[in-house]
Formats: sequence, structure tokens, C-alpha cells
Amino acid sequence: MRPTGGRPVTAVLSISHVGLLTPDIEGCVQRWELLFNAGRTELRPTWYASDEEVLATFLPFGSCSIEPIQPMRPDTIQGAALAAGRPAFHLSVKVADIHETVRNLRSRGVWVQLRPPGRTVTLHRGWLDESSTHGVTLELIDAGEVASFRPPPAAGSAPPPEPTTPSDRPTLRSVALRVDDLDAARDFYAGDLGLAEQRPVQDAEVLGVPVRHAAVRAPEGLTVELFEYASERSVPALPAQQGISHVTLTTADLELLRARLHAAEALMTDDSANATGDAAGLWVHSRTTGGLVVHVLAETDTAS
Repeated sequence: MRPTGGRPVTAVLSISHVGLLTPDIEGCVQRWELLFNAGRTELRPTWYASDEEVLATFLPFGSCSIEPIQPMRPDTIQGAALAAGRPAFHLSVKVADIHETVRNLRSRGVWVQLRPPGRTVTLHRGWLDESSTHGVTLELIDAGEVASFRPPPAAGSAPPPEPTTPSDRPTLRSVALRVDDLDAARDFYAGDLGLAEQRPVQDAEVLGVPVRHAAVRAPEGLTVELFEYASERSVPALPAQQGISHVTLTTADLELLRARLHAAEALMTDDSANATGDAAGLWVHSRTTGGLVVHVLAETDTAS
């Protein structure tokens, strides 16, 4: 990693969510309910974020969520990304103090836009440019602000009861980022964002294709995997450009989830080797999930 030169390192506390763009948010939610037993937990299941002209909701999988987002206009950033075939839109991380974080990152040469609270999303958000993040749209949110943020309830409606999490719902374990320069990307995510090294750079495979792989981790759990292709070969089912490649879910009963996916007629395949060195799991194609490749492993294979 490059030396910090005395400049403070940002300390990411946790990974909050992964944004998934969709032309039909209710259809997307129904698909994830069918495939992975997902469920919404917000006071208002789907809300309109007028500041960005999108519909949004959250599907929690453990401490991290998938955020389906439906752009309402094609000329927004989200609308343009969806039209360009990039449904895996952004990675959102929590920091202790967003203002200090933005100052620190800018002092390290990172391009950051700080947006003030809006009419619907009433918290500060920092957006890091893809030129600094190695192709990933990365959102910073203040952990203190987000803890008190809730979408406003519909007029005259009572808050719904807190839902329980089904025991067979999988947990979001990691987000994988495909990068063109693994060493530089690792410098950024560890050296600038302050994520802890979990796995050093090593040779591995993703769906049988050789890659160079490393992993970093936030203090509150979720892993960010980084990989670059080791040759001109790539995985056709994964995104061709830099950015979010796929997410990994873990489940207590892999065969039960496999049967659920089979019953839903999911487009999927098995793997016998993967970047993390875990035992064989299965992969679900983005055409089945509505835009995001999902890797599924058994929890017993990922205890380490």
C-alpha cells in the first residue's frame, strides 16, 4: 500500500447496502422474495425519493441489504446507468463522521461530492467518483444520521409491527468488485478507506477462470472481495466492466435453498472452485435476479 504521509485514513464502520437498479421495483422485490425469501422491513415498504426521482426499498439479508431502485426518469444518474446496462449500481458504506471522512479523502486525492440532506433522504451523503474507486459508485453515509433516519410513513397510517426474519433467509456475506488493477484497488480500499486486510493477494479462480484475488473487511463484518482477471479470459456471465461483479449469500441449508431456486426455475450453475477457496456452492445468473449475479455458499463452509 502507498504510504499515508501522515494523512488520516478513513475508517469505514460497515457496509450498509448494495444498490440494484430495476425498471420495475415491485417485480424485482417479488423475484427476490421468490428466490431468497427476502422481505422488506422499513416503516414504508417502498418510498419515492423525490430528490433523485427514484422509487426505493430495502431487502435485508443479515446486517446488510440489497436496495432495489427504480429510476423514474431516464435523464437521472440512475436512469442513465440502467440504460447503459449497469444494474448493479452502488455500494454504500457507513462512516463515523461524514464531514471528517470527506475532508480526509479529499486530502488523499480522492474525488468526493458531498450532498446535503434532501426532502426525502434527510441525511448527508458523500459520493465517490468512479475514477477514484476503480469503477465502483460508492456512497458514504453517516452512521449516526442513518440510525435516526426512517422514510416518512404514509399520511394517517400506523407503523407496521416489526417483522421477524425467517430462519431460512440467507445472509449477505460479501460484495465482489471486479477491478483492472488489483494492487491499486487494494491500496485504495485498505489504504484510503481503512478496511482491514482479510486475505492477501493470491491466485484463485472464479467459475473456472483464473483471477488474482484479495479481500478486505469492515469492522462490523461484511467482506469486500477484489479481483482482476489473470489473462484475457473472463466470465461471460459477470459484468464486463469494472465495478460490482456479484454478491455472496450464505445459508444454513444449501440444499434447501437449491431446491427453492430450482422450483423457481432459476438460471444457475454449480462451482467447484472459487476465489475465496470455500467449498462448492452455486451461482444464480443476473437474468434470474433482475441484474445482480449471486453466489451462494453454505454457512459451514464460511465459518473462518
